[in-house]
Amino acid sequence: MKNNMKNSGFTLIEMIIYISVLGLILVIIMGTFFAISSSEERVFASKNIERSAMVSLDKLAREIRVSSSFNEDESIFNEDISTLSIKGPEGDVKFFVENGRLFLDKNEKVSPLSYSGANVEKFKVIPINVSYSKGVKLELTFSGEVEDGNLEQSFYSTIILRGSYE
Repeated sequence: MKNNMKNSGFTLIEMIIYISVLGLILVIIMGTFFAISSSEERVFASKNIERSAMVSLDKLAREIRVSSSFNEDESIFNEDISTLSIKGPEGDVKFFVENGRLFLDKNEKVSPLSYSGANVEKFKVIPINVSYSKGVKLELTFSGEVEDGNLEQSFYSTIILRGSYE
């Protein structure tokens, strides 16, 4: 009977090995969990930036295409944070950046074009004037905060003012 008692249970070395293997498995699982969490945050920030860019560029294109000319006195061109004012069929339309967000001022009604969490780092408007029409080249850069810094994406578009054809 004494012999059976000695052989039952685990030795100290076996326990140390089991605990070490369990610890290694837990470290691998936690590393995977944190990697997935970080990836999810980057994907969310990237989608937020892309949605902001899509909405902003779509609205910019629609308003610019139907306008006839720029309000040169109210527009600021060729700056990293530009302001664009155009003469639309329903009155003046102005695009500007304030507190990291892009806004549209149409008929004294101001509405945001970019989502919160997607900060406008650059809204550069470069006028294009050729003998037969006018247009703008747009550079729009958004950033979003993620755990390990900022995620930044740039978007570009060229839009012709339909009302400016001669």
